[in-house]
Amino acid sequence: MDIYKISTDPAEIISGTSNISSRLYKEASDAIESNTPKSMGYLKNFITSIESIAGKENVQDDRISSTRGNMSKFSGYENVKFAIDFLSKNLPGMPIVQNLITIHKALEINQALYMSGYDKQVRLIILEYESALYMLITGLSFAMVNNIDVVSTGTSINIKRKSSPDKGVISKVVKEMARELSSKDHQAYLQTLISAKDELPIGESVLMETNRSLSDTLDIISSLASGVGKLASFGKRTFQTLKRTMFGIIPLIQSVLYLKYKKKADHILALDQQVNFLNMNINQLKNIKTMDEEEKQVIIKKQEAKIEEWKKKAAKLRAQLDETEKDTSAAVNATTPAIQADSSDDFTLA
Repeated sequence: MDIYKISTDPAEIISGTSNISSRLYKEASDAIESNTPKSMGYLKNFITSIESIAGKENVQDDRISSTRGNMSKFSGYENVKFAIDFLSKNLPGMPIVQNLITIHKALEINQALYMSGYDKQVRLIILEYESALYMLITGLSFAMVNNIDVVSTGTSINIKRKSSPDKGVISKVVKEMARELSSKDHQAYLQTLISAKDELPIGESVLMETNRSLSDTLDIISSLASGVGKLASFGKRTFQTLKRTMFGIIPLIQSVLYLKYKKKADHILALDQQVNFLNMNINQLKNIKTMDEEEKQVIIKKQEAKIEEWKKKAAKLRAQLDETEKDTSAAVNATTPAIQADSSDDFTLA
């Protein structure tokens, strides 16, 4: 699945090359580090690109957005917890499992900030939370169908670890999202966005809920960059930290939105099916006692039928996830020219 690749390195996206020694890559890196109109223009293009797809009907998921930053209110949260516990016990140390645990912990630790982001309608925080929860669910489904094998042996069921390359679009986004969400500056980044929203003057376009609050986000960034009025108190160092975090998390949000847009399977329902299957077989295994041969054979046949059902569903889901990665890779890479567009003009809302 490694044939489908996406870049989440903003310098690579902007320069169009992964060669860090090239002039274009170095120029893009310097632009990101500097606080210039051009670097802010790149950021504006990133944000515009994610908002252009965030508003599409098949990207929105009320099951996630209705939780408003509180993961525990997600309708399938018990399945999420079961899957994490199950994978932790059966696939200890596997990178994707550790990264999923990290995302889960970050969603718990930052819950109050995410909920505040919803209350104040801070779009980057809302998009981050919904993207992180979606990747947690998708990553759990991905890990279970790619790395777990269920085998019936007599009257018992064995759960075996299956070798699968920890590569591809989903694994990459899960890995980098875990890194960003657990970074030492990330909580400060979320808090700064919330505080900046509070500090914006009444009457700014930030208060107009049009175009899914794109102007909201751009006003916050523009005001922090220029350090005008009350927002000057945040200081240059605070803005540099915020900007570095934005350039880290926004390309990931963009990738997740395209995964949702191009999805070939409903990963939430897929996770439910897998968890229900494992629960059923685990309970069946626990209930097996001494029995006569005829009863034993009935149970064995039922187990074998369910295991075949599991394998067929898992194979179908793997194929769907593979197609999703292929389409996502193409879609994300196709947005590069828009982000690379000349951004040398002043960073203003036209």
